[in-house]
Amino acid sequence: MSIPIHLQSSFSYVYMSAVTDVSSIISQFSSTALAQNPAWTNPSGYEFVSPVDAAGRSFTLYFTRIVAAQLQIQVVDQYGNTIDTRQIWLNSSGPGNDVSLYIGQYHVWIESWRTTPETFRAGILDLTPQAQNRWRTPVYVGGYRDSSGDSLSSDAAYLAVYGVSNGGTNSNNIIFVVQTLNTDGTLQAPSGDMAFFPVFLVDPNNNFRLLGRMYQVLIGPAGAISIGAAITIPIDLGVTGTFMPSGSALGGQMANYRFLIRSA
Repeated sequence: MSIPIHLQSSFSYVYMSAVTDVSSIISQFSSTALAQNPAWTNPSGYEFVSPVDAAGRSFTLYFTRIVAAQLQIQVVDQYGNTIDTRQIWLNSSGPGNDVSLYIGQYHVWIESWRTTPETFRAGILDLTPQAQNRWRTPVYVGGYRDSSGDSLSSDAAYLAVYGVSNGGTNSNNIIFVVQTLNTDGTLQAPSGDMAFFPVFLVDPNNNFRLLGRMYQVLIGPAGAISIGAAITIPIDLGVTGTFMPSGSALGGQMANYRFLIRSA
C-alpha cells in the first residue's frame, strides 16, 4: 500500500485568534506560504503563486483588503484565466473572530469562524490515475460569499472549474462516491471505525464525469464530527493524518457530510 497521491502534497495549519483586520490574514498567509517547501512566490503586492507541479500546473491568488472586515480573493489558473472571485468576512465590531488557515502547494482553505462560519477554498485537482495534465480542469474555487459579498445559500454548489464546457467556467457540484449510507451520513468499517473519503469534483454538464480529487481534503459524516476537534484518520497501513473539520454548511444531498482539511 501507499499514501494516496492527493494526500502526499505539502500542508500547513495556522489558527489565528481574535482577528480584527483582514490585513492580518494576508500577512499570515504570506509568511506561511513563502516559508513552505516547496515555497509559494510573491511576484508583487498581494499576488501569490502556488508552486508549479511536474505537469506545469499552478494557481494564483490576488488578495484585496476591501475594508478591515472584508477580504476579496481572485483565483487565476496557469493559463491566465480568472476562475472566480470570492469574499470572506470577519466580525465588523468587538474582538473580531478566529480564523483558520490551511496552506499547501496545491490547496488553500481559509475559515472565518463567525457565528455562521465562512469558508474560502481553492486549489488544483489530483487526476490520478490519469496523467495530471490529462485535461484542462486543474483549478477549483468555492466559498461562502460571491464577488459582491453576497452570501450563498450553499457553497457546496458553487465550485468553479475552468475548461469543462467550451473553454468556459462552470459551477460544479461535489460527488461523494459511496452508494449506500445511513440516513445520518455515517459509514463504518466492521470494527465500528468511521469511514472518510476523498472529495471528488464532478462535471454535471458532461455526463457527470469525474474531474479529480481535492488535495489534503476528505469528507465524512457530519453527525460524527465535532467542530473544533482534531480527527485522526488512517491514510495508509500504520500511517495516520490529523484533519480539522470545516465550518462549511453543505446543502442538498451533501447535508449529512462535512469537509475535513489536513492539519498535521
